[in-house]
Amino acid sequence: MRKDIFIPSPTNLCVAIVLENEDTHEWKAYILNLNKFEVNNIMITSSGKSIDGKNTSTLRHFIDIVCPNTAIPFELVTEELLQIDNTFFVTYYMQDLIHDFEAKFESKLFEKSTLKILPILNKKGVMINHASMD
Repeated sequence: MRKDIFIPSPTNLCVAIVLENEDTHEWKAYILNLNKFEVNNIMITSSGKSIDGKNTSTLRHFIDIVCPNTAIPFELVTEELLQIDNTFFVTYYMQDLIHDFEAKFESKLFEKSTLKILPILNKKGVMINHASMD
């Protein structure tokens, strides 16, 4: 039945894991809206999986509205979570149409040399833009 439902490709919504404080090694996960309009009813599920196949608990987050060119933190990411692969599945409404995408963060992405200054936040981190996964 899903094949009968039109779900457009999402645009300009990203998940980022950001180094908040280099001294304390505090990391947070953010949702970034790089659009010129708001995105609403965002549901995010997150889970992690280690190399030996162990899974973390699945966490669920709901964000009512993300305004244009805004980033909202939704989850604290511990150092232990950076050592495993993490997946965020995002479902949201944009201009009255439902969208979804999956952002996968492999543990190797968090080496100091791979971190970049991210838009809106102006902090170091890793950002997954769904467009790069199409």
